[in-house]
Amino acid sequence: SAIGKPIIHICRDDVELKRESLGLSIFAPDIEICCLPAWDCLPYDRLSPHGDITGERILNLTKLASHDIQNKKLVILLTINSFLQKIPPKSFFKNVSLKLKKGNNYKLSEVASFFKDFGFNRTNTVREYGEFAIRGDIVDIFSDPLRNPYRVDFFGEEIEKIRHFDQSSQLGLSEVEQLTLNPVAEYRLSEECVTNFRKNYIKLFGADAARDQIYEEVTAGRTPVGIEHWLSLLHPKLVPITDWVSDASLIIPQD
Repeated sequence: SAIGKPIIHICRDDVELKRESLGLSIFAPDIEICCLPAWDCLPYDRLSPHGDITGERILNLTKLASHDIQNKKLVILLTINSFLQKIPPKSFFKNVSLKLKKGNNYKLSEVASFFKDFGFNRTNTVREYGEFAIRGDIVDIFSDPLRNPYRVDFFGEEIEKIRHFDQSSQLGLSEVEQLTLNPVAEYRLSEECVTNFRKNYIKLFGADAARDQIYEEVTAGRTPVGIEHWLSLLHPKLVPITDWVSDASLIIPQD
């Protein structure tokens, strides 16, 4: 990174990735590190990646998309599997944040629409990354894998209080003045993406596929388990990480 170009460093596995990340943070604290671990499930498995992995990927992809990385000391750490895994274009993660600030007014319906469009799952009780719940004028959101979830208290359309809460005990913790919400998935079930999925799914599997469970769930705006494996049908195109940082130096492990 001495010449100012970003570095893409491919690690052999997750253990090496974590070791490299820790080492860089200790011995080169001025370098910005972005870790992109691979999903922990097989292609087209009926399982979604673990929330911690998804959260780390989204956090770092959002960071990469929102920062000007030209002439920055930047190292992107991936495993071989995550390097081979294509991702949405950088534009997917640009200008897609929602900032909630204490004392400001927001329509709850618009906040709920943001959650639906950007990959959040609605539950009765928020316990895991990517979940949200609305109970009257109280909105619980688990939007940051590195912090406790947030509880937002509305009074009409005004935000009266924002605080962290413990997902195990559900008890409130420290208050904050504002929070910034980012997407929590590498897809969204917006009208455009649902239309892409329906068109591409029928094109691949024929008209009879309209009766398939996954097709019906996506059409209804629900999030089926394992939908991440169908990213290519939701996006117009997927790209390799090298499209995001085309001038990066590539470090590949040797046998």
